[in-house]
Amino acid sequence: MLHILNGDAVLPIFKSTGIPGEFVVWREALCSGQVTFQIGTEAWLKKRLDHLNQDQGSQVSAHPIATQLEKIADSKSDEVVLWFDYDMFCQINQLAALAFLSQSGFNGTISLVNTKDRCLPGLELSSMKAKEWSDAFEYRQKVSEGAAEFGLNWWKHYCSDDHRPLFQMLSYSPPLLPHLGFAMLAHSGRFPRRSNGISDYEKMVLEVLSKGPLSLKELMRNIFSKTHWIGYGDTQHFRHLSRLHPFIHKDEIHYSLTAEGLSMLNGELIASIINREEFYGGCRESRHFAEDLLDIVTGI
Repeated sequence: MLHILNGDAVLPIFKSTGIPGEFVVWREALCSGQVTFQIGTEAWLKKRLDHLNQDQGSQVSAHPIATQLEKIADSKSDEVVLWFDYDMFCQINQLAALAFLSQSGFNGTISLVNTKDRCLPGLELSSMKAKEWSDAFEYRQKVSEGAAEFGLNWWKHYCSDDHRPLFQMLSYSPPLLPHLGFAMLAHSGRFPRRSNGISDYEKMVLEVLSKGPLSLKELMRNIFSKTHWIGYGDTQHFRHLSRLHPFIHKDEIHYSLTAEGLSMLNGELIASIINREEFYGGCRESRHFAEDLLDIVTGI
């Protein structure tokens, strides 16, 4: 048995559970940056490594997930268990892992652990006790052939330059992916709105700062409390904050709104100066308006 864990933070808990089997860690954040459809190839690893180095300002020569993907592809296990949380960050990684198993020709049992009743901040896998992990393991769900095919098709569309099919697919999403709809709503909130040129995520940051100057610690605490469905880590939040510099002023201690930021919140300004060159999978951020994606969900 092989367990694919959603991050290094859960390793100590997993090791304490006594759950049988080997493990690998999915050391990726596929919610951000470019990808190719075929996971783990030289081209895929190069794209992801370039993004990683740009994101973290580092010069890493090898991607940390490369060895983990090799272990998955070479595994002789009869069952692979996926351990991922409910947020957008984890749901995208989970579907990529599902796609990779299909691409690797794995023909054993694939199981998925859902933290179905724990969709609240502070109740993620990293916060669960060993006994709760063991219970979740006992109630893991088998991934059917249809669900595996759904995952592969979903990943194909995520790698494309048009993300509307991801929202259309919600009408026939498998029951064992109960969090995908909310994750896609969080994804839509990263695209700019036609009405004001900023995303719901960016508007949330400006609204937090409209209450007064905040230290970085205070700002991040507020952002994390309002974005648990997105599931970003520090790196992704900082990346988005850096693009809001026309609307945010930073001194040695505090972050605060600029006059342009206040005008934006008051509906007196439409954002056209934010760099929209960010990629989400194969889709450039400027490709869609959030309203168009949300209209698809409303019509389902």
